[in-house]
Amino acid sequence: MQNCLTKNGFQQDRCENILDELYICCGRYYQQTQQKIDSCPIESVLNRKLRDRGLNDKV
Repeated sequence: MQNCLTKNGFQQDRCENILDELYICCGRYYQQTQQKIDSCPIESVLNRKLRDRGLNDKV
C-alpha cells in the first residue's frame, strides 16, 4: 500500500484495489482466527468498510 501511495503521489483513489485486497485479507483473517491484528482495522470498522465497498461476498 505504501509503495502504491508513494508511486501515485499519495492519491488514495489510485490504490483502491490494493486497499480492497487488504480489507478482504483482513476479513478472512478475522473469520479464521477471531484474533486482533495490528495491521488490520478493528473488526467492526472492517465489516463496515467491506459492506460499504460491496466486498462482503469476497470474504
